[in-house]
Amino acid sequence: MKLILDEHINPEIGCQLRRMGYDLISVSEAGLRGIGDENLLAYAAGKGRVLVTCNIGDFQLLLHEWRRAGRRHSGILFVSEKTASQRRVAPLVRALKAFFTAAQVEREGIDDQGIFLKRRRE
Repeated sequence: MKLILDEHINPEIGCQLRRMGYDLISVSEAGLRGIGDENLLAYAAGKGRVLVTCNIGDFQLLLHEWRRAGRRHSGILFVSEKTASQRRVAPLVRALKAFFTAAQVEREGIDDQGIFLKRRRE
């Protein structure tokens, strides 16, 4: 599964996931810093990448707009500060890894869905 990390995601999270073998880029690495949400989702969709973001409100609205318009994307994974603080990198990396290696996600992906990352129980 290919990922793109929104600019609000701690860059260290991307570094650690990449070391684990994940195919990911950050918005900054792609030269998209400051890009509008609509354009970022279109970029992610065009590259077949799941967008990982903390920007829940704006992207939930886009999900509804895209669904109504019949537009397709590779999925959005919402990360809430309440679920996994970005100041503590290791728990968030573990939660992301657990999510993306779950059998159903590995098999089916999350195309056209918006999913909230759940807190990983230790």
